[in-house]
Amino acid sequence: MVQLININLRLSAAKTDTNIIEQLNFLDNISNSSKTTKLNTKLNTKLNTKLNTKLNTKLNTQREIIDTEYRNIAISQYRIGEAASEI
Repeated sequence: MVQLININLRLSAAKTDTNIIEQLNFLDNISNSSKTTKLNTKLNTKLNTKLNTKLNTKLNTQREIIDTEYRNIAISQYRIGEAASEI
């Protein structure tokens, strides 16, 4: 009888330990998920910043090229108009 009570106590303690371990693992997973989310947020922010910088640089370069081409066309048309008025 004492042996049976001992076995029941051990089984009960083992179940309690198992439940505690499962709860700790669950909490650890939540913590890891939170850390992963924070890391992903940081990485996305850095990536977006770099991407936006590159895109803005490229866009500004394209604007400058278009502006220069427009000025060249305007100057050419002005010169053509001057030449035509001299004729």
